[in-house]
Amino acid sequence: MDEIVPNSQRFFGSGMAKAAVISCLKDAKIVRIATAFFEPTGWALLAEILEQKTVRLLVGREEGAADRVGDLLREFFEELHAGGLKEHPTVLKQLLTALRGGRLIIKLSTTKRPQSSIDVRYLYHHAKLYMADNLGVVVTSANFTRNGLEISREAGYLVSEKNDVQYFVDQFDDYFDKAESLTAEFIQALEEILELRSPNEVYCRALLEIYGMPDDSFSGNLPSPAMYQKPIISRLVRGVTDFGGAFLVASTGLGKTIIAAHTVAILRARDLVHAVMVFAPAGLKDMWSKAMRSARVSSREFSYQILSMDDWKRYRQALLLDDELKNNLNGVLLILDESHHMRNDEDSKKDSRLRHRRIDSAVKKGAQVLLLTATPYSRDVQDINNQLKLLPRHLVKGEFFETRKKWNINTPKDLAELAPCTVLTAPTVIKHFSHTDINGRRYVEFGNDRRLFFPEKIHLKTIKYANAYNSFLKELKQSNLLRKRIISEYESDLFADAGNSGKIDYLFEARLLHQFCSSAAQVKVTLDKLSREGGYDKMRFEAQEQLTVLAAALLHRINKIPDEKISRLTEIVREHAGEKMVIFCIYKETAKELTKALSEVFPALVIRSTVDLDPDDLDNVLDFFAPIANDKIQPNQETGEFYQKIKENRIDILIASEAISEGFNLQDARILINYDLPWSILQLAQRMGRLMRPWHEPRELLIFNFLPDTMYDAELRHGETWLKRLDKRNKEHQSFANLPVLFPPGNEAVNLESLSNALQHFESADLELDEAMSFIGNAMQVETSSVLDDLAQMPQAEHERIRRIRTGFRSRVVRSAEDPSLFLLISVRSSIFPALFRPDGSFFLPPQEISRPLEILRKKRFEPIMENNLDPAFMDDFQERCLKVWLREFGEARDKVRIVCALFFA
Repeated sequence: MDEIVPNSQRFFGSGMAKAAVISCLKDAKIVRIATAFFEPTGWALLAEILEQKTVRLLVGREEGAADRVGDLLREFFEELHAGGLKEHPTVLKQLLTALRGGRLIIKLSTTKRPQSSIDVRYLYHHAKLYMADNLGVVVTSANFTRNGLEISREAGYLVSEKNDVQYFVDQFDDYFDKAESLTAEFIQALEEILELRSPNEVYCRALLEIYGMPDDSFSGNLPSPAMYQKPIISRLVRGVTDFGGAFLVASTGLGKTIIAAHTVAILRARDLVHAVMVFAPAGLKDMWSKAMRSARVSSREFSYQILSMDDWKRYRQALLLDDELKNNLNGVLLILDESHHMRNDEDSKKDSRLRHRRIDSAVKKGAQVLLLTATPYSRDVQDINNQLKLLPRHLVKGEFFETRKKWNINTPKDLAELAPCTVLTAPTVIKHFSHTDINGRRYVEFGNDRRLFFPEKIHLKTIKYANAYNSFLKELKQSNLLRKRIISEYESDLFADAGNSGKIDYLFEARLLHQFCSSAAQVKVTLDKLSREGGYDKMRFEAQEQLTVLAAALLHRINKIPDEKISRLTEIVREHAGEKMVIFCIYKETAKELTKALSEVFPALVIRSTVDLDPDDLDNVLDFFAPIANDKIQPNQETGEFYQKIKENRIDILIASEAISEGFNLQDARILINYDLPWSILQLAQRMGRLMRPWHEPRELLIFNFLPDTMYDAELRHGETWLKRLDKRNKEHQSFANLPVLFPPGNEAVNLESLSNALQHFESADLELDEAMSFIGNAMQVETSSVLDDLAQMPQAEHERIRRIRTGFRSRVVRSAEDPSLFLLISVRSSIFPALFRPDGSFFLPPQEISRPLEILRKKRFEPIMENNLDPAFMDDFQERCLKVWLREFGEARDKVRIVCALFFA
């Protein structure tokens, strides 16, 4: 049985130290305490007995400690927020009053060598002393803490013999006189933590804790991330950790690959990911393989084509993929680069169904998912939701049940605020993260003091030309021979034209118009298909025999017609001789024709096309065309093995297919020619993004858009009816890509039809950087996550000040009817959790939410502090009740949790 042993005045057991100390100190006026540890819980336990007494507190530290004062203060406040002290503001106010009034003096031992048994560094491992005037001393193993005095099984004895007591008092006073005073430091620290801070300080601290670059970041062999990339990396790590997946939408040129690679490296260092499977356009596989090796993680790379294939005999990679997917996939991260390739879901085409089934199956086997794209959709918001379906479902708890739901949004702008999603646009980076040199040129700073400059200006020029094949189109239209054959009564006919056999397919006719504007070679291919039964795999014409005759006749006339379009292109190439340029075509035959024609006119230039290249050859072509952009050589490098290869294999003009319009670095060139007009503003933005990337020196870009007169010929605008029919599906595009100086006010550019209309109205335009980047950002119709904008605008000095505010600070604002009652920022191990609570202590939002609590704080951040008196004990009790709800939800122990800051809505 634990008890004080009679006569000997010795004690042992839980709570015996407290009883002995209270008994000894109750009548004293001056109390001397020598201890190795001092916590607020110790003061709270003895507060009543120490009231109105003078307390001299001597605290010891281990010999050799580098920052003894800092360590002591950190320990004190760490324990304060560890949950052992209830109603801590009340206790802290008592401490502060005692310190200010001189009734409590705290000192730290500075004695260099132990000289007796009460040297506090000796006491660090052995006896602690509690002295009552010069009348009695408790010598015990119990520190001045709650654990020491009340919980742990401690031993000790009471000294009452006068000479022995005086010896302890004299020795203590000698050490105390030589010790370093901490009273001022404690007063300052207590004043800081008791001060009500502004709501903005709570909000900013939450931003820094949640989205600051992780302290345990591991970069492997990767280049250092740019400043703007760090919060994105942190947010993606958080998304994968908390939700099993994350979705990053970032403008072209902002380094999605580097961001993803750093995310992988951190997840690997935390042992959350041990392998990666990358799905990307075929030409990007090698780039991803290198990035994953730099991140020091095992990886396999597959193309989207393989993700859609189940012919194992023909495609060995399909067999390897299925072998990978058969395994337990816990700890495997799936990266879907250019994830808009997954915008068609399992309810659409066969290959899309297989793609989605494979990813869905992998997620069910434990795989985590990271989606990356610059253009999340091309038609409507369903494109985005089809990608969101690929993320692991999130848990939703109801009053009586819980379920797992797919992530879903109603408008593209909602994406930025969805918990696992992050949006970063180029305008945000330029506005908040760029610097300006002495000449006013803007750049972004990367690791190793590397500066990359944004384009200073973008010159847009419209090349209007007379299409040689307008007459062909008119004959086809007037012939009325393009009506599709109706295969069955069941077939629905959205575009049916009453009174005629067959049906008009306006989408097909719009494509036909586009093809006849491309090149003689593409016109030949199109007419050849029209001339044959089965020329199109999935289409038959009602009057094929008559169509065959007409198409054959048109074929014979092609070579007799001069082609103004290719002549205008030749003029541009001649005018800019010696400069690299990229020419975008949609159709393979056009690309082949241009390669041949330009090579004949400019034999000194090396002209290559990306059409029909296998992945290895494509990589070589891109590296030889853009060696600096693809990190093969450094700017101005004129030595080295690869430099010699470039000299031998240089490429001056790259004729690129649409497949190269996304994800590739082509910015060694500053001239872009849209020989085939893109189908949409999104495609135009993607193409421009190949060059509109930070470069090692300031420069201006030149972009030519070829516009055939076909597009504004009233007889040939087959797409008008089609556009009107699709209008309901395109409501999300109504604020789409309104480019200043290019589009007249009120002209909303949705697709080819409206883009061509816009291009008619001007010959050329010069865009400043902000205008061009605004265009690229608006083309996505998504906005940077607002919290990232706020983080970006916070000066570094403010970062440091907010970080220095001691853990546990509070703020208070006036509560409106729709507000929660309490915000807590909770720290457990290496993770941070924001949480909102109702007046009854229940969750105001699902506890897994991250973005929405910050959005609520964001709206309150500049409101004044509510200064009226609110009972501290009530605040303490309410905070602890809410925290217990959170602890039950996540199954955590109270002593493992810290409250970083709190905002009361009172």
